[in-house]
Amino acid sequence: MPKAWIQDRKREYYYKKAKAENYRSRATYKLSQTVEKYHFINRGDVVVDVGAAPGGWIQAARKIAGKTGFVLGVDLKPIAPFPQEYIRTIV
Repeated sequence: MPKAWIQDRKREYYYKKAKAENYRSRATYKLSQTVEKYHFINRGDVVVDVGAAPGGWIQAARKIAGKTGFVLGVDLKPIAPFPQEYIRTIV
């Protein structure tokens, strides 16, 4: 990737917000906003994230599904482990 693109990304609002709030990617906010609008993930749901690396959507889905839900992340790339319960990853 071009260095200029990487530098622009690091100045982006949601990138900075994600890093400040310990999320793995800014995609966390995209999923949260979409779920807020369309209500397709609810408390207690089981969520499967295919193509899950680096794990931003996993974090968002876990927050939305709550402690009664379960999130499974699947990817060909390794995904760093999560400290939260009710999250599993498969590589």
